[in-house]
Amino acid sequence: MNMNVKRAALGLALAAALAPCGSAETAAQAALDKGRLFIERGDFDTAIECFTDALKLDPNDALVYGWRGDAYHRKGDYDREVADFTQVIKLNPNDASAYSSRGFAYRSKGDYDRAIADYTQALRLDPNDAAAYYNRGSPYRSKDDYDGALADYSHTNQTDPNKAAAYNNPGTAKATKGDYDR
Repeated sequence: MNMNVKRAALGLALAAALAPCGSAETAAQAALDKGRLFIERGDFDTAIECFTDALKLDPNDALVYGWRGDAYHRKGDYDREVADFTQVIKLNPNDASAYSSRGFAYRSKGDYDRAIADYTQALRLDPNDAAAYYNRGSPYRSKDDYDGALADYSHTNQTDPNKAAAYNNPGTAKATKGDYDR
């Protein structure tokens, strides 16, 4: 077991020992923490069970939906991932990262138009999110919209000049367009 997992497990045990008994909030937090540990271990099915238990105790916890959506993504279950991030958006409509996460799920499913729409909404909420520009460039490129991809990759370079992949992808898009010199 890796040292971070051991430390996290000890921290959870201490928190559980100090928490008031019988508290639904404590039980929901314990289920969330347990699920996060199972994600770290790579046991996504058990993590999903833990997150589902936490949601039974608090069905309005957007954080838990987000974690469960992440576990579904790691399993390759993009439909359930979309459903969980849709729930996060219902609970927190101004959460830019939820739109980006759902956009990533749509992109993984090959639904590029919905991915672009979600990344666009994320950028409306957080116009300085370099990752959202970068991630939106990929579905544009997949749709053969190289100008859209280049514009987003360029914007990524402006907002985060240290993101190396943002320099590689424009080169790939330019080469695909036949602009080998650039």
